[in-house]
Amino acid sequence: MKKGNIALIITSLLLAAFAIWGGRMAFNGNADPVFYEGKDSSLPVLDLYTAGGATTPQITFFAALRENELSSLFNFRIHVWKNPDDLLSMVMAGKGDLWIGHTEGFAVAKMKGAPVQMLLFTSFHKFYILTSEKVSGWEDLAGMKVAYAPPGSPAFALLQDVMEKTSVKINLQPYQGRELELLMASGRVKSAVLPEPLVTLMLSKNSNLKVIAGVEDLFCSVTGKPALLPMAGIAVNENTARKYPEKIAAFQQIILNRSKILKGDGKKAAGYFPDYFLKYMPRTIVEQSLERDSVSAVKGSDMLNELAGYIRAVHPEIFNNMNITGWCRSFLWE
Repeated sequence: MKKGNIALIITSLLLAAFAIWGGRMAFNGNADPVFYEGKDSSLPVLDLYTAGGATTPQITFFAALRENELSSLFNFRIHVWKNPDDLLSMVMAGKGDLWIGHTEGFAVAKMKGAPVQMLLFTSFHKFYILTSEKVSGWEDLAGMKVAYAPPGSPAFALLQDVMEKTSVKINLQPYQGRELELLMASGRVKSAVLPEPLVTLMLSKNSNLKVIAGVEDLFCSVTGKPALLPMAGIAVNENTARKYPEKIAAFQQIILNRSKILKGDGKKAAGYFPDYFLKYMPRTIVEQSLERDSVSAVKGSDMLNELAGYIRAVHPEIFNNMNITGWCRSFLWE
C-alpha cells in the first residue's frame, strides 16, 4: 500500500474517532455545561452565553468577576455555545441576557428582529493566515487551497474584498474548527485562516507553521478602511437592558475600566482565564495568544464609523442599500 494511502486512512480513522468521542460527550450530557458565578440571593441572575476557548472577547469580563467588581450587580449563569449557528439561534429566540460572539452575527440577528444590542466591542485582531508552505508572504499563496474555520467566518468576507482589490486569488475552503485543527496538526492541510487563540494552539502543535499575515491588518491596508475592526464583543438582550438600565450601564463601565488596566499585559490577563475553561484552551496557550491579540474594550459610540464599514464589508447583501449609520446607532446600547 502506498504511503499516501496509509496516511489518508490514518487521518480518516482519527477523524472518525473524534466524531465518536464528540457524540459520546453529547450523550453524557457534557455538551452544555453551566458554570455559576456569584451567590448573593438578593441579586438578579443573568444568563451569559460564550465560547469556552475565546480569549479577548471575554477575558475582561472574567477579570472583573475575579476582582469582585461585578459582585454588587448580578449573579451569573455561564453557558457555552457550540458554534456560531447555535449562538445565532439563541439570540434570535431571545434566550439569555448577555452574549459574547462575533459582531456580524449579532448584526444579522438584529436585522431579523432579535432583541439584541452591542454593549461593548472587545476584539479587533482575531484572524491570521498561517502556513507550512515555503512562501515569504500571503501573496505567494495565490492559486493555492487555503482552509478557514468556522464556516461563515467573517474572515472569509474580508479576504474576498482583499482578493477583489488585488491580483491575488486564493482558493478558500471551509472546515469545522476541530476537524481543521486535526488536519493541520497532521500536516494534511498546509495553509489556513484561523482566529486566536487557535492560531497559537496550532503553532504549538506543528513547528512547520508560521503566521504570514493578519487578516484585519491586510484588509485595512488594501481597502483603506480604519485600522480597527470591531470583530467581536459583548451583546445584551434589550429586554434585560430595559429591566436593569443602571446596572447594565455600571457593568459596561466596569468592563471598560478593567480593559484599560489589562491592556498590553497579556500575562496578567491570562491569569483571569477561568479554570473551568482550561479544558477548552490551556492557560499557556492563552498567555502566548495574548501577545498577538491584545486585550481591549471600546464603547460602541466610539466606533460608529468603524462598525458601519465593517458590517457593510462582511454582509454587503444586507447592509449596502440602507442608512447604515442610522441603523448602527439602533444596534448600539448606550
